[in-house]
Amino acid sequence: MKKIWKKVVVFALVALPFVISTVGNLTLWPLKGGK
Repeated sequence: MKKIWKKVVVFALVALPFVISTVGNLTLWPLKGGK
């Protein structure tokens, strides 16, 4: 079970920047005029 948790934590840490950048782009695009 511990190995699964380690994989989940590592995956979350790796995916977090992509999620933040994606959400940031989706929220910033309308403000920038859709560029």
